[in-house]
Amino acid sequence: GAGQHTDIFTALGTGSYNSRWWTGQVRADNSDLGIWWFGSKISDTLPAVASIQSVQVFVSPSMIYGNPPNFGLHPHQSQPSGAPTISSLTPVGVTPGWVALPSSFGDALKAGGGSAGIGVAHGGENIFHSLAEDSQTGALRIVSVY
Repeated sequence: GAGQHTDIFTALGTGSYNSRWWTGQVRADNSDLGIWWFGSKISDTLPAVASIQSVQVFVSPSMIYGNPPNFGLHPHQSQPSGAPTISSLTPVGVTPGWVALPSSFGDALKAGGGSAGIGVAHGGENIFHSLAEDSQTGALRIVSVY
């Protein structure tokens, strides 16, 4: 029968784009788009029938300043060659550690949801560590029933 699962997905890569990929840090500011990518491991793990209870991201900041960063979803399983496509942007107040994201993000990330990872765009001057700086940066903790 169905049971509650808590799955943690660590990012395979991180980066920020501003006319080119220029840093491994994930930046949410006026000129950069930053993403964490996970390959296919989220959709490979969470079945389409999963009922998402909660989604959290592990925030590992090097700087939090000004307006909250806008978190969103992207379809990229790895670093794209050009600018990432980030949709469903929503401002999320962040502090170091686990931070709640909309549970709808889990529905988009599970099998058949069409998204593969999360990203940030705009919102203050917020800089999150790269994988080289913190191996847990951007990790997703998704609680669901399946």
